[in-house]
Amino acid sequence: SSCTGLGGLSGGEDGVLNRNGSVKAPVGVDAYRVLYKGAGVCCSIMSRSLSGNYVNFGVFALYGDAAFSDALEVAFRLALAIPPADLMAYQKLCKAYFGMIEIMCSNHTANVVALEHTVFRHVVSTLLDGLMSSEVWLSTQCAAALDHLAEFQFVHTKKDSAGGAAFRAHVERSPELFPRSLEILLNMILHEELANQWSLSRPLLSVIMTNENAFLQLKHRILAQQNTPERHAVVADAFEKLMKDVQPNLEPRNRDRFTQNVTPFRQALRDLL
Repeated sequence: SSCTGLGGLSGGEDGVLNRNGSVKAPVGVDAYRVLYKGAGVCCSIMSRSLSGNYVNFGVFALYGDAAFSDALEVAFRLALAIPPADLMAYQKLCKAYFGMIEIMCSNHTANVVALEHTVFRHVVSTLLDGLMSSEVWLSTQCAAALDHLAEFQFVHTKKDSAGGAAFRAHVERSPELFPRSLEILLNMILHEELANQWSLSRPLLSVIMTNENAFLQLKHRILAQQNTPERHAVVADAFEKLMKDVQPNLEPRNRDRFTQNVTPFRQALRDLL
């Protein structure tokens, strides 16, 4: 029989768990009732468990206990079954999902990086969708999650570690993911009315540090679009001042210096571009 308390997640007549372990809402039924509502509950349970400091989750791997990794697998499998448009359309589901993703990226980044590439790509893609949301809370939450991922990449990809190797593999298979995040962040800072500029500036530095070539290409593309020497000079000067006194690290003091540079950068280029 179906587990009606969680919207039919156990299978059965209205179930959504297939024999091969995949998750999909049956055609012709109310997807919110049979999948989305239960998935939102699962995401909320997971995020509250992870953020409540109830358990030292590191001991699971230490003792070879797969309970934690299995729970994460189920949660992400449910999330992967929800189309991004539906994820953004249902507010309760949206809050539950992105709340889980933020705490996962913050406190269990290595577990997120260790996900299968299809799932990892889905997670990052939904973060980029949320980043562009007009809802300040959602944009801020996605910016924080993206910052943790980019910081993990900055710290680990140059090391001979499992996390670094996993992240490099993701980048090799989807090289456009994080350069796209750089373009989105820069576009928002330059063109949007922002109530969370500080929050967006944090992942911007992390993504610049881990995608230097993409940043230089974006800078050169913007410079090439300027049709007078005067405009070209203003844009070049603004980019120069954006990185003034910014060191190649993600220490708090360096982050604060970059954040201070973002405001005059935005003011110099917003009207011009």
